[in-house]
Amino acid sequence: ASADRTLAIWNAQTLQSQKVLKEHTGYVSTLARVGWQVWSGSSDKSIRSWFADGIFVQLQNMIKEERESKGDLIARSQDVQALVIAEAEANAAQEHVEELTKQLHEWEQEQVTLVQARDTAEAELKNVRLLLNNALAESDVCRSETVALRRRKSLGILKELHETLKSKDQDIASLREELRASHTALQQQDEDLEDRTLKEEQLVLELTEQLELSERERELMKDKLTVMETQVSELERTRNVLLVRWTPVCVGD
Repeated sequence: ASADRTLAIWNAQTLQSQKVLKEHTGYVSTLARVGWQVWSGSSDKSIRSWFADGIFVQLQNMIKEERESKGDLIARSQDVQALVIAEAEANAAQEHVEELTKQLHEWEQEQVTLVQARDTAEAELKNVRLLLNNALAESDVCRSETVALRRRKSLGILKELHETLKSKDQDIASLREELRASHTALQQQDEDLEDRTLKEEQLVLELTEQLELSERERELMKDKLTVMETQVSELERTRNVLLVRWTPVCVGD
């Protein structure tokens, strides 16, 4: 566009004018491309549109060049984005590797701690087992001593019971001897009484009081004999109870 009221079409490659358009009567002040058309404004208060094959071809070439340049820019931008993404992924991978390395180090530390704890627990378990074995040995010793003490006490009690039973047997034997002696005395008295009765019938009246006295003595002796028999029976019953209760048995734990 120019002040000489013309529009010139130039070759962008050769920089030569190809055509001059002379439709405006005033100087051309405005030029704009809209789609495949070129619009021009002039001081003659007119607006004209221009559409030509050359312009169309030039416009197509310009659009193609722009598209190619945009394609290169897009490809470059995509390459840059890919590089940025790859770098970000590499950084993320590096951070992940560092995190995994840190976790591996922490896991190794935990493994070392667990091994130390296991060794400590095994040592404590060994000490506990040793203490348990010592306690069991002491328990066995105490148990043996307790069993021996119980046996000694049981033997002592049995010995005392045997002595008591022996003393009771002796008392029973003495009572039996006394009982035999009493029976013998009673028999002798009965014989004497019969003899006296046969021999001294004539003295019955005189000896009546003595006979009654003898009868009373005999009754007393019988009562005494009955009491002694009762005592002997009770002593035998007591002896039997003691024998049953304190019969020696094997003394266990």
